[in-house]
Amino acid sequence: MKLKNPLRNYLTPNEQRIMLFFLGFLLLGSVLDFAGWTPLQATKADADSLNLALKTDTPLRVDIRKAGLEELMTLSGIGEKRAKDIISFREANFRESTAGSERHRHENLCQIVTRPTCVW
Repeated sequence: MKLKNPLRNYLTPNEQRIMLFFLGFLLLGSVLDFAGWTPLQATKADADSLNLALKTDTPLRVDIRKAGLEELMTLSGIGEKRAKDIISFREANFRESTAGSERHRHENLCQIVTRPTCVW
């Protein structure tokens, strides 16, 4: 005795396959939940290692050609006045230049900063 599909009048065969697929996942999730399986969750050790990573001092790379006042002030030894001096020097000397002279001017600007964190 062949069973008739009651959904054949309402759904196409592709729609029926998709519906069967989703119902299979629903059934699988129900079985896993009933069996007591829980998804992985962050532990206290994970949170502690994240806090430790945030507290450690990592080298900061700042592009002084594009950095704003706040970004320049994140470099050690550069306060608000030095950051403003760098920005004013950059605006005065980097308006329209060729690539070669821009590199030379950038080296001069790096000498003002006197930090190895200059990025070209």
